[in-house]
Amino acid sequence: MWSVADLVAHVTGVASDALHRRLATAGTPEWTADQVNQRAGRPIAEVLDEWRECAAKLDPVGEPGVVRDLLVHEADLSGALGVADAPPAEAVAWALDFALGDLGRRIDEAGLAGLRIAVDGEERIVGQTAPGRTMAATSWELFRSLAGRRSAGAGTPLRLGRRHRALPGSLEPLWRVIDR
Repeated sequence: MWSVADLVAHVTGVASDALHRRLATAGTPEWTADQVNQRAGRPIAEVLDEWRECAAKLDPVGEPGVVRDLLVHEADLSGALGVADAPPAEAVAWALDFALGDLGRRIDEAGLAGLRIAVDGEERIVGQTAPGRTMAATSWELFRSLAGRRSAGAGTPLRLGRRHRALPGSLEPLWRVIDR
């Protein structure tokens, strides 16, 4: 379990690594551990100063994955502190566009049928092939789920069902792609 200091060290490390183009091992447990270990024992104010310096220089359009990661951890921190955990809707929508593009790429690489997603009443097709399943979620729950989070007590907030009865198979391959 992470402390608030660990979380701040990680997001600072993400910003620093993105700024300095140290992303070859991004997302691995070792990369994350290094970020936390490099800032262990430093005063939180000093780590936050590093965060502000690095974040001010980042280009969110050029680093959508970094922005997505930072939004996820902002929500983690807010939730841990007992305050509303959703970032602004505009930020979630922007990051969700990136995340759905990434999901489409992963669906295609896995050779799976596309996915129809109903997000806040609007439908989107993810993947290059005809959709074999339909998923429904709010933008916030879909964003959290694609980032490996699920809301406490919500069970599985994503409703995934068969759109076309002719398509055989279990949901397991699709869940593996979504949860990756």
